[in-house]
Amino acid sequence: ELQTPLAALIGMLDLLEDANGEYADNLVRRCQKKASALSLLTHDLIGLARAQDEDWTPSASTINLEELCLSVIENRADGAVEKGLKISVSVPSGLEVIADPVALETCLANLVQNAIWYTDAGTVTLRATKHDAGGVTLEVEDTGAGISPEHLSRIFERFFRADPARSRASGGTGLGLAIVKNLIGRMGGRIAVSSHVGQGTCFQIELPADPAHPLEGAGQAL
Repeated sequence: ELQTPLAALIGMLDLLEDANGEYADNLVRRCQKKASALSLLTHDLIGLARAQDEDWTPSASTINLEELCLSVIENRADGAVEKGLKISVSVPSGLEVIADPVALETCLANLVQNAIWYTDAGTVTLRATKHDAGGVTLEVEDTGAGISPEHLSRIFERFFRADPARSRASGGTGLGLAIVKNLIGRMGGRIAVSSHVGQGTCFQIELPADPAHPLEGAGQAL
């Protein structure tokens, strides 16, 4: 994952020494793209290391979910608008959860961004509800390409891509879902996914009322 873009970047920089005009401009643009991809990969590797660090403890605080979800959607609305997608939020006013705000925003941002990447037409929806045990359930649902049954059990693996071509074209690192799974587990929650090819995918996060009392099966992907 690191060697291929690095080799390409070094090769293009070597070519730039003797390049000029439009050819040089094209090489610069390609170098910038490779450098951005390496920066994103480094960022995600650090995020995954943090999520798996046994010495890291989530900083729990009370989160207004409506505000958090609206912020996540607002920051990614441009990508949805460019593709002509309808993007919506459904969160009861005043609904709160005790969790690490940065970790939870990271998880939702990853899932919403993935939904936008893998949806060519239709909708992306982020919703939250309070469940009977006092915690909350958050769902990110799309009307996108869906995930083949044989891939569902592997999508939370590091660097696994169900659709490598689309993932790389969109700039994905293959680490986002691994980060989400680990962060949700560290907050005492669990994540599940359901999908139908050609119809869409729904990721469901369950968080406990109190992170000090994790849900049964916390950290698992169901």
